[in-house]
Amino acid sequence: MLNQLRFKNSKTVDSSCEGGYIALMSALIIAAILLVISVSLGMGGFFTRFDGLSGEYKLTSEELAQSCLEKAKILFALNPYANIVGSLKIGSNNCNIVSVAENIPQNGQTTIQTSATIHNSTTNIKTVINSENFSLVSINYY
Repeated sequence: MLNQLRFKNSKTVDSSCEGGYIALMSALIIAAILLVISVSLGMGGFFTRFDGLSGEYKLTSEELAQSCLEKAKILFALNPYANIVGSLKIGSNNCNIVSVAENIPQNGQTTIQTSATIHNSTTNIKTVINSENFSLVSINYY
């Protein structure tokens, strides 16, 4: 009779059977919840790393396309009648002068299109320059 307790409403409870079961189940449930949270946060950081890296690739492709544009402007200034369309090697990367069109969109202006790709991140630039002084009229990234 020592293992049984009596309450005011005369119900008896066997304290040797139920005391540890509830604590054990609570600990298991809390551990499972913490495990799910930590795995979710860990995978989020894993995928965020690749998003940041693709941003760096996009920035590098933009800078490479701009470098190709500057090279095209120099080549056009040296000889406006030469065919400068093609691939250029800048550093260890390649970019493309896609097209050079004189008097487009209007007389005295030249449209130059360049493109660069770094690890599947592509930047295309369409630029209109003044054909006489090579100043920038407009630039579009697409």
